[in-house]
Amino acid sequence: MPVLFSLLLAWLFMVPITSLSVSQPEHSDIAVSPVNTLNVFHSSPPSDTLSPDNFRWVERWAAIGDSFTAGIGSGQLYSKSDGDTRCSRYDRSYPALIERRLGPSVKVFEYLACSGARTGGIFQQALSLRQDLDLVVLSAGGNDLCLSSILTTCIFLPFQGEKACQDILDKAQENIDTILKQNLRQVLSALNSKVKKNGIIVFALYAQYFNTQNNECADKQDWSFPQGLPFSGLKLTIERRQKFNNLVANINKAIKEVIHEYQHDPWIKYRITYADWEVWAREAVKGQFCVPGTTRAYPDDWQPDLHFFRPSLRSRGSDHDELKKKGLIYHKKVNETEIQEDELAIYNTFLYKSANPAADALKALEPRTPTPPGCPGDDKASFGIGLPDRWGKLFHPNELGHRTMASFVMEAIIAVRSGILGIEHPICKQIDQFNCNSPWVTDHRYLSTDVLTETVKTYCKEVVPREGQKWADERLFYKGTPEAHTYRIEARAGVSEYSEQQCLLAFNRIIHGCNRITKNPMNFKLGGSYYFGSFRYILRPVGKQRPWPVIEKPYGKCEGNDEGSMSTYTLYGAGWASSDRGRKFYKAMSDCIGWTVNSYSFKYFDRPDKDGYEWKMIVHWPDHVKKCFRNDKVQKEAGGTTGGCLGTD
Repeated sequence: MPVLFSLLLAWLFMVPITSLSVSQPEHSDIAVSPVNTLNVFHSSPPSDTLSPDNFRWVERWAAIGDSFTAGIGSGQLYSKSDGDTRCSRYDRSYPALIERRLGPSVKVFEYLACSGARTGGIFQQALSLRQDLDLVVLSAGGNDLCLSSILTTCIFLPFQGEKACQDILDKAQENIDTILKQNLRQVLSALNSKVKKNGIIVFALYAQYFNTQNNECADKQDWSFPQGLPFSGLKLTIERRQKFNNLVANINKAIKEVIHEYQHDPWIKYRITYADWEVWAREAVKGQFCVPGTTRAYPDDWQPDLHFFRPSLRSRGSDHDELKKKGLIYHKKVNETEIQEDELAIYNTFLYKSANPAADALKALEPRTPTPPGCPGDDKASFGIGLPDRWGKLFHPNELGHRTMASFVMEAIIAVRSGILGIEHPICKQIDQFNCNSPWVTDHRYLSTDVLTETVKTYCKEVVPREGQKWADERLFYKGTPEAHTYRIEARAGVSEYSEQQCLLAFNRIIHGCNRITKNPMNFKLGGSYYFGSFRYILRPVGKQRPWPVIEKPYGKCEGNDEGSMSTYTLYGAGWASSDRGRKFYKAMSDCIGWTVNSYSFKYFDRPDKDGYEWKMIVHWPDHVKKCFRNDKVQKEAGGTTGGCLGTD
């Protein structure tokens, strides 16, 4: 699947939709999307009816499948209807994003995808669709692999040990080998009577969850959930992560093989393809779990491209010790077996039971429906116990993941449509594409031009090209500061030789050619991307959040307290000292008093404080040189001002 055109389409899904507000549902952990209960703003399609990216031909379409198509947790609840609530359909799912870009020609959209649905339920979704559909998008098969049972047994509640985890992994592979393909054939055959001749079906594949570069994830992170349990889960070793990834690769392989069959079956009247978006999360960006250098927090400032929901993690073993210290674990006899069974019953019921179990039980008795997967726990009659979507969404694509899925699905539609029309696919046209980030994309992060002017020289000089047709290079500057940013170069297939001069030319165009901030006297930058020749150049702010609207001039305050022969000064600032962690202050203070300053601390805030300051510094200072702060001398040499210093000094 071509990545370039999908990236270009991704920008279509970065524009916020404007709409009126509506009342919210009674559920405490979800909100209703206003865009799907009222008129939706549609961008008009091109006027050229023969263009592959003109979607006027789509008048009736549908989205069926499991939670990957329902979009559990991605945005707000799609509407207040019982079906959307029961199936956890959300308004930032990839079908919802596509809905807003198809244009005003759409007369019917059937959104039947349901979180928890296996191929048996998806088969019934297909049968219930109206006829003469122009387009269908779907995902299916993941729940036939007992995915939720894998999550509970191997990751979140792994109290049954290594063997239980391996047994469920073996069961998943057995289902791939024995029942998956036939189940998928049943679904695709059912669609043959629902889709028009030369209508299009796009099957969204699954994505591998885990990076497997090193063992940081196993040694430093505990993934058991909920937090605070008095035991740790199985370690996510490289071997175990690779097993999970292999299952995803194998289910995708099976799906592709079935699609290939149907592409060449003369009885099938529709056109079918797949959207293989996982390559983007795995290779183009740092979109997987366990990427080296990322933190335990979610969201993670050091991994803005994570494509899946996960909980914030604890360091292995630490939380239980802290709970004991605080007396929050009560020491009394309990039946550990009963605790484990109760916890597992809750998770099993929610995570791998259909949202409509009674109906699915009846459907399972029909001989024509796909074969049930036989996952552990299927024989338990513990229906009706549910957990909030804020937990059920874990290990599902987040909003960014669905934006990527939407981009790849749209690219797949355009590719098939190009073949139907006998027109060259737009991806075949070589173009140089220049994109500037918007404030919405950077989430109130921006960069100083002076800082970028220096770091770009260092980066381009020290890039290490890789051998082979495709490679990428990325480097982070000023980690942990408001000025933190990454430079990244991605080489396309069949690349030309790396050029430092071209690197400087491309990044300088991004730095000096992008200006998406309306009132910006300090000339801050938001970064962007540039497809230039055989390379893609990306500049991205990834640091601490900064004041918004943007800082128009450096500002700060200083408070001094007399402590006899010493004084303590507390300084706050924004728009200056934003990258050096107080080093200019250190030099200015030492120069002012004539000797080295030994006692000071400097800290950047994760986001601006209530007064809009980005950092705080505390200095213990000899009383006889207090003028250095009072007359603003030190502050000015550090790049800003506090207008002197107030207080009791």
